[in-house]
Amino acid sequence: MPIRLAIFDCDGTLVDSGATIYAALKSSFEENGLDVPPPDEHNAGSPYPLFMLSPKSHAFLNSQYGNMAYQRRVQGEQSVVMHADDAETRGIDEGQPVRVHNANGEITGVARIGAGDLVARGVVIVPVGHWRKVEGGPTANAITRTAFADLGNAPTFSDTRVEVTPT
Repeated sequence: MPIRLAIFDCDGTLVDSGATIYAALKSSFEENGLDVPPPDEHNAGSPYPLFMLSPKSHAFLNSQYGNMAYQRRVQGEQSVVMHADDAETRGIDEGQPVRVHNANGEITGVARIGAGDLVARGVVIVPVGHWRKVEGGPTANAITRTAFADLGNAPTFSDTRVEVTPT
């Protein structure tokens, strides 16, 4: 099948996530007053309805310095940033310990509740960089998707599906 559309991230790499592509197109449709086409329903009814994004932590260099006390103090504990609507649906409050899980495993963190300016509905943000041996358990990479995209064989870690529950 010929490629009909290729979308690039700001750094020039291919956007590898269907969810990211849909979110960008949805935003463009809304800003221009157009009817938004329905999302791909291939994951309808999934036990993992949320998309997990795992950006780099601000105080670590990837995972380097994740064992240093000063850097860990600056970064803080493992956070799980959620939209207020998603948190309310799940009975999760700000600062509450939560479990982020999928078929690959689970991690724990502290809920940070935001609004549309921090995170979109249906998305959770779990920064990477914490160390398993320091945290005492698995970290974000343990549950990240490992498949490659059909376009450019890019990683699909931004297309990881999860559920978040109170611990």
